[in-house]
Amino acid sequence: MSDYLHGQLDYIYFVYGSSMLILFLVASFLSRSSDSRIRWKLLGYFALTSGLSKWVEMILQYDFLKSLEILYFLLSLLSYLFLLEFGRSGIDSYLKRRDGYWLYIIAFVPPSFLSFYHGGGLIAATCFFKYFACFVSGAAASTTLYLKASKHEGKEKRILSACALLFLFYTVVTSLVSPESSFIPASCINYRTFLEYCGFPVQVLQLTLVFIASYCLWQIARINSARSLGFRDKALDGYGGFFLRNRPMFAILATMVGGWFFANIGGRYVEDAECERLLEQSALTSMAVNVRGITRLKMDSTDLESPDYIRLKEQIVMIKSASPRYRFFYIVAKDLDGKMRILVDSEDPSSTDTYSPPGQSWDEAPREIYSVFEDRVPKMLCYEDRWGKWISAFYPVVSANSVVAVAGVDMALSKISAKVAIGRLVPITITLLITVLIIFFSFIIDRNNEFHFKQLKSQQTLNAVFDSSSFALLVCDLDGQIESLNNRAMQIFGLSESSLKKYNFTRDLISPFEDRAKMQRVWREATRGMPQRFEGKIVRPLDGSYLPAELGFVSFNDGVGDHVLVSLSDITDRKHFESELLAAKDWSELLYRTIPSAVFTVDTDKTVTSWNKMAEEITGYSASEIIGRQCTVFGKAPCREKCGLFADDVKKPIRNKECVIETKDGRLIKVIKNADMIVGPDGSMLGGIESFENITEIKNSQERLEDALNELERLNLIMTGREERILDLKQEINGLREKLGLEGRYRLD
Repeated sequence: MSDYLHGQLDYIYFVYGSSMLILFLVASFLSRSSDSRIRWKLLGYFALTSGLSKWVEMILQYDFLKSLEILYFLLSLLSYLFLLEFGRSGIDSYLKRRDGYWLYIIAFVPPSFLSFYHGGGLIAATCFFKYFACFVSGAAASTTLYLKASKHEGKEKRILSACALLFLFYTVVTSLVSPESSFIPASCINYRTFLEYCGFPVQVLQLTLVFIASYCLWQIARINSARSLGFRDKALDGYGGFFLRNRPMFAILATMVGGWFFANIGGRYVEDAECERLLEQSALTSMAVNVRGITRLKMDSTDLESPDYIRLKEQIVMIKSASPRYRFFYIVAKDLDGKMRILVDSEDPSSTDTYSPPGQSWDEAPREIYSVFEDRVPKMLCYEDRWGKWISAFYPVVSANSVVAVAGVDMALSKISAKVAIGRLVPITITLLITVLIIFFSFIIDRNNEFHFKQLKSQQTLNAVFDSSSFALLVCDLDGQIESLNNRAMQIFGLSESSLKKYNFTRDLISPFEDRAKMQRVWREATRGMPQRFEGKIVRPLDGSYLPAELGFVSFNDGVGDHVLVSLSDITDRKHFESELLAAKDWSELLYRTIPSAVFTVDTDKTVTSWNKMAEEITGYSASEIIGRQCTVFGKAPCREKCGLFADDVKKPIRNKECVIETKDGRLIKVIKNADMIVGPDGSMLGGIESFENITEIKNSQERLEDALNELERLNLIMTGREERILDLKQEINGLREKLGLEGRYRLD
């Protein structure tokens, strides 16, 4: 059994690589449908590069493309890098750390040093990197999966835990069992010893672990998909039974088994055909040689001068030149002691490595060749001698009913193995294509199912929105015939759904007083894919009353045909409100125009946004000249030094503040103003409003009155002093007259 499985290593490597391909596709699906704490893409890249390396290793089994060994080594290194980064990033994410880069040192520095120090070539380097890089990266990946499992409960936790154990087991097996090399442990634990002790190649165990891990992650992907659609985890478990739920995996397994069967048939067919041609060539050789000349040979060096030997030599060389695909042609016979001796071969005597002189003993001759002399039955043998590994055909040379010699034809075993490999590669390639198609269509089917569930869920949501909408919604055909409607439409029209479906919306439910040409134009544009709006009155068929409504029209295609969705909103209350609002607006504009004070408004940038008639009369600026300009155009003191409206330290509202403004013609006038902020519903400042009156004349009159009062006061003071002085003079005069004995002249009472 072990020999048989070892002979199937090419197909085992193919299945191994295909399992990695499945893991790559599953990881890619998880990267789109799962959380971002785990970088599933890196696991997918690991699987892709590792799968490619296994397919390269499959080709290396055929011994005719050894130059691919460096490619295998580089792909393996790249896969370890991806797997290590997958594990490191996951550990850092779950543990909230950023110091996991030291894992790279452990994984790649020691094997690099040992490979350089040991100098054992690619095989030794492959072993060293398996021991370190593969083990560290696999352990990190297993830890990441375990940490993710610890964040979940139930089935998902069990699957992720199993997947973490599978990766750990795979890591241990892959890192310990390596190609055979001269150092320990590669000399003790390797592919060959594993096959001897376990009875099957280690690659069988590895591909089994990868396939099961891929299946587990695929289950996680299905759970994530179900959860994204709003289903519970058990919703998918109860659908279709185990076989139907896992039919892609069973299909892949069946394809692999079928591919193995046809690969064996293809390889066997090529091998049998080559062996048959080889046997035919040996038969032709036995019949072409001179039998009598063979019997006269003495089986020693004296045959070199024998005409019979010379003729046989020429015949053998001629036969080989006619069939260059075969390596050796020769005639062998038994001597009297029963030893096998070479009588003649097809090699040039100058070739000391491959030429056999007449009578040379053939000690490595396979024992089965002796039975050809005894049984007179041709034989096909695989054997190894000093010249290499061969597959050979031996045909008896018969004379007088006895076998006097055997004609042998050798073909290099590597050459026929290459032909067999090519024969096996055809069904293997077909199997690979079928496997990829199965995986591809499985994901397409899953995507379609997911899309179907999302569409169904969306349809249910849409139906719920359609029925619960506060707008009346009607679906009509392109001619306006009503096809379906919601509850609000039935409430507005006061009819049941079946009754309303009898009406044509554009012909029966639009008021005849509306502009029919405009309505038809709106409907025509809507059916061409351009959304339209229309405001008018609709007819309520139940009582013939009219209802003001706002209508919206948009066309759509539901996969069956084209339709028009009509949205209808009752705007009766809005019309009343608009009438009241218009009246209030007219009243406010009337007040704004006729109020005896100048009034203007500004925004937060001090830009004038409105300007009434009185402001135009006082300043000389018309509304068109001042709106959009800064209020500092006319504002002077103290506005330019400090704007009280936007100053935080000035209390609002501002009342009876005297200011100076400049008119359009450059005059400075005095005003008294009131100001306050305009605040929005959310408390934010929208701007300000100010009113002012021209008090220049009043201020000038006040100044003139004050000046007159001051002058009167000065005159009063002057007059009051003058009377006192005259009185004093009169007293002095009266006093002098009295001294003179005269009567006083002035009366002072």
